[in-house]
Order: sequence, then structure tokens, then C-alpha cells
Amino acid sequence: MTMTAAATAQTADGVDLHVTVSDPPDAQVAVVYLHGWCLSSEIYRYQRAALTDLGVPARVVTYDMRGHGRSGKAPRGSTTIAQLASDLRVILDEFCDDLPAILVGHSMGAMTIMALAEVNPRLFSAERVAGVIFANTAAGDLGAVTLGLPRALAGVTKSMLMRELTRRHNAHLRRGDGPVRLRVSDAAIARHILFGRGAAREDVRLGRRLICTAHPGVVEGFFADLLLHNRHEALARLAEVPVRVLAGGRDRLTPVGHSRRIAKALPNARLVVYPGAGHMIPLERSDELAREIAQLATHPRRLSAGDIKIRGG
Repeated sequence: MTMTAAATAQTADGVDLHVTVSDPPDAQVAVVYLHGWCLSSEIYRYQRAALTDLGVPARVVTYDMRGHGRSGKAPRGSTTIAQLASDLRVILDEFCDDLPAILVGHSMGAMTIMALAEVNPRLFSAERVAGVIFANTAAGDLGAVTLGLPRALAGVTKSMLMRELTRRHNAHLRRGDGPVRLRVSDAAIARHILFGRGAAREDVRLGRRLICTAHPGVVEGFFADLLLHNRHEALARLAEVPVRVLAGGRDRLTPVGHSRRIAKALPNARLVVYPGAGHMIPLERSDELAREIAQLATHPRRLSAGDIKIRGG
């Protein structure tokens, strides 16, 4: 019987991280889920029990990053991807024991894995990290993202969206943690930026609600560091690890070209492109993500960078 329990991990600088662990007695691998900027571990709501349903005996570890979800606030100056990598090391040490780990990172969560490889490459050359999944991410050059708009409008639009997002999430936090009302205009913006074709209304609501409940300072602080993120060279530290690179063909935040570049740099990577998906593969392609995790957890394979699959939908 799988036991699920909530726990707290304290980082080196004293931030309490909210952790949930599901642990079957026969676990042979640990799967650690890392969410993206302004989201929380709830983004993996569909994957939490999926490995059990697929017959994979895995310890499942989900946690909210500093400043996100139910974790503690991020102290001033600590809203960096490098700091998130240090926090991830705490999670590995406290909750994975001697089990080989599969790291699943979405967006900034995947960048956190790159940052950990940059400073702790031995974790990825031994058996500690047995596999990695990158979903909707980039190794750098995020300043060039246009959100699907003409380049001349992209810079102004991104600045306006950042100001509005900051205003709204701070206003929501002042009101308390009550339900967030989804206005038609909000839904349209969220659907355009975050989601691809055919996104479920419930998933759009979840995406907006998570963005609105990030702690103050997280929006601006991590956004500034995301623009500085450049870990193309750090990808070499992942050369010995089986990697799946999952991309949405309609991802406007981390367009598919970023994923292609990552996969090309890794000799043991496989690129999977979902043509209709946007930036939220954990929600938009939840079953497909679960199957990729299960396959990697049970049958890791070493694949050439040229192994590319285009999945329908």
C-alpha cells in the first residue's frame, strides 16, 4: 500500500519547503517533480498517482519551490535559479535516500535541474540521478521570446504583462487566499500565453489561480533571473544521463526551438514534440507525460540526439 505524507524540508538559508511524499513499500526509484515560475506542485496533480496506476514502484516527491505554493517566502536576494538548485539538493538528500532519482522539471523547474548539474556534475555521472525529463523549457536566451507576437510589439507587451501580473498577484494576496474569479479577459490572456489548442477550462483556471497566489517578490525576482539564465554549457554535465525533452508546438514562452537546441546538445536525449500543446504539458498532455516518466523509470535507454518524435495533438 502506498503511503502519502506531507513533510517540511529546511533550506540552507532557513526557508521551509512544503513537500509531499508518496512511498510504496517496494519503491525502486524516486521521482522528483519540479514546477515552474509562479506555479506550484499542484501543476502535477494528474501525475501524482499515475505511476502507481501504470504499475511503476516509485517514490514520488513533489515540493513547492521557495516563494511558491505552501513553502516559505523567499528572502530578498534569493530568487535565483542557482538558489533553487541548492534547494533541490536538499530535497534529494532528505527524501531520496539511496534510491536512484528521476528528475522531472517543467519550465523553471527544468532550468533548476540544469543549474544543479552545473554545480554538482557528479550527481549526474553516477547513479544518483538516473534520468531527467525537461518539459517546456530553455537553456537560455529567454529575452528573445516574443509570446507569438511581432517582434516590434513583444518587448512592450511583455513589460505591460509583467506590471499587470505583479499588480494583480499583490492585490490578491492583500485580499487573502480566497477563490480567484476568472474574468473573460484573464482567461483569454492565460489561454494565449500558457496553453495551446483545446485546453480544458479547468486547467486554464488552475494556471491562473497558481500564478495569482505566488508570494510577493517572486514574480519580479525570478523573472529578472530568468532573463539572465544561460546554461547551454552546463548541458554537457548531463551527457551520461538519459534525458527526455518534451516540447509544445504552440509554446509561446519557451518555443520548440529551445527544446531542439537542448536535445541536440545531449547525446542521450530524445525530443518529443506535441504539435498542439502550449507551455503547460503537465496539464495539457498529462497522460503522455506520465508514460514518458514511467518508461524512463523502468527502462532508461540511451538515445541519439537525432531520435525525434512528433506526437499528434
